[in-house]
Amino acid sequence: RIYFQSRCEAVKNLRMVTLPGHHHLHLDDPAPVAEAISSFLDEHEDESPTKHESDTATISGSGGTDG
Repeated sequence: RIYFQSRCEAVKNLRMVTLPGHHHLHLDDPAPVAEAISSFLDEHEDESPTKHESDTATISGSGGTDG
C-alpha cells in the first residue's frame, strides 16, 4: 500500500476515480467510465502536447506502411 501511494504521488495530474462494478466495468457499464475520462481530458485540454508531423505514421490500405 505504501508503494502504491508513492507511485500515485509521482504521477502528475493523477486522478483516482472509484466506480461501482467489477473487472470489466468499462465493458459492462461504459458510460461512467467514459464520463470520468472525458471530464479529465476536458479539464487538461490545454496541457496536451502539440502534435508534430513526425509523430504520425501513414498506413496504406494494403496493411503496410507507406514509405
